[in-house]
Formats: sequence, C-alpha cells, structure tokens
Amino acid sequence: MLDNLSIRANAEADAPAALPAAATAASRQSRERSILACAMDCLGMAVLVVDGKGRPVAASAAAHACGAVAAAMREHAPALVRRARGQQRKVGVPVEAADGARYWLVASTIPASWDALVVIQAIDASGPDRLDPGLVADLCGLTRSEAEVACMVAGGMVPKAIARRLDVSVATVKTHLHRVFRKTGARGQADIARRVSRLPAAAPQA
Repeated sequence: MLDNLSIRANAEADAPAALPAAATAASRQSRERSILACAMDCLGMAVLVVDGKGRPVAASAAAHACGAVAAAMREHAPALVRRARGQQRKVGVPVEAADGARYWLVASTIPASWDALVVIQAIDASGPDRLDPGLVADLCGLTRSEAEVACMVAGGMVPKAIARRLDVSVATVKTHLHRVFRKTGARGQADIARRVSRLPAAAPQA
C-alpha cells in the first residue's frame, strides 16, 4: 500500500517556495492523486480507494476488470468507511456479487493530505479451506490466540484436540472460546464455525 507520508514529504519538497499556501496544497493533492492512480494500476488485486464519504478516488485495474466486484465495493463503501473510521481498525463484510461469486470486502484507513482515505480490498471467500488466523483476528476483533482457536473449531476440532495441538490446557481453550463467543456474538461452537467459515482464506499478496 502507498506510503502517503513519503508522498506528502516529496510533494512539499518539490513545491516552489514562492507559491501561496493554497496553491502548494492543491499541487500536493494533485501529485498524491496521480501517484495513487499510478500505483493502483500496478496492483493485481481488486482494490478501491474511497474518500470520507465513500466516493471512489482510485481503483485498481483488477477492480475495473470485474464489474460485479467493483459494483459491490461501491455499494458497501459508505458503510465500510463509517466502520473503518469509527473503529480505527481493519473491518470487513461478506458480500455476494451480482455474478454469484462470494467475497469479503476488507477496509482500512490511510492518510492523505486532503482526506482520511479508506482502502477497500475484495478477497475471494471461496478459496482454499485453510483460514488465516491473523485476518480472522483483525476482522473479528480477536486476539491471535482466540482466532487460532476459532479457526480450529471451524475446521471441526473439539476443545481437547485443540488443547493438544496448542499444548495448552482444555481450560485455556474454553476460556478462549468464551471470549470468542462474547466478542463475536456467537451462540456456540457450531455458530463460531459458521461465522468463521465465511471469512476469506487469506489476504492475497501484492
């Protein structure tokens, strides 16, 4: 993802000292937008950048190539912006695009000189069965240990087997499970499995 602090520093260094502050700010914003647009074209994943009101600022070539995904991203952008900016962490929502494909839209904030932008990434939710505990932790507000237990439950493991795998006591596993129940609103292990199984397998690499 873009290092916007570096972009901003470079823009300020290149701006002529004699220009009024307003002109310098406009020049910096224009430069940032251009760099953002160029960077997005290089991404091999479906990504949409929106402003504080959910309006598109830039989109990757992969997002343009799949109209159904791009439409779903635009539709859910305002709600994702409110959640990402309100919670100040990565958030996500499962969606089914018009073509029937299932995705998780994962949103996080990035700074820019003209607004606090939100990056929305579409992750295929019908991929490999192996779940990424790190991503589960981010999306569900869990600790890494809680997310690992949740993923193992989703994989059909019982507390005793999980305890053996993690080399902890069954009581520790049950404590993690109770915290997962509380944080996710799940009503039992089957509900945890249902919820976690809808998450994406892993975030793709750029």
